[in-house]
Amino acid sequence: MVKGYARVSTTDQDNTRQIEELQKHGCELIYQDKISGAKKARPELDRMLSELQPGDTVIVLKLDRLGRSLSHLIELIDRFKRQKVEFKSLGDPIDTTTATGRAFFQMMAVFAEFERGVISERVRHGMASKKANGSKFGRPKIDQSGLIEAIKERKSKGMKAKEIKAELNLTGPRYHRLINSQNGKDSNYGIIRL
Repeated sequence: MVKGYARVSTTDQDNTRQIEELQKHGCELIYQDKISGAKKARPELDRMLSELQPGDTVIVLKLDRLGRSLSHLIELIDRFKRQKVEFKSLGDPIDTTTATGRAFFQMMAVFAEFERGVISERVRHGMASKKANGSKFGRPKIDQSGLIEAIKERKSKGMKAKEIKAELNLTGPRYHRLINSQNGKDSNYGIIRL
């Protein structure tokens, strides 16, 4: 089945032109989103992706209608390939049903991989430099003595662990970590009595 995807960035924009072009190129089903391309969750794109079958073809008017970034486009087109779904962009030289289109896409993929590598290398160098200058990474340590005291107080009044967790809005694992830290244990296992 030939499926189209149309997207405009805001609800006051009109996607009639996209839909007409997609219909001219044989789209039997067209998914439409009215949402910014920067948004990760796009309901109709997600629906289309979940409904794709091997042998389907996805058509878009231009690449920027489909992907948020080059890496996102490559991720989507790689997914199409794995699902045995063809892809065409009417305004760009990408048509994975042809040898030229596949070659062009593969060149794009090589450059995107290079770009990811360069960014990753920059991040590693930046972190090493900051570490050398004394910067700390990760979440800052939080003084939890107040919570530990609150747990002790409630235990002394005969409250059960379930009631304490609910009252102090604690998850089970966090509750046990607090108890274990009070008793000098690192483990989250076993029964601890305060």
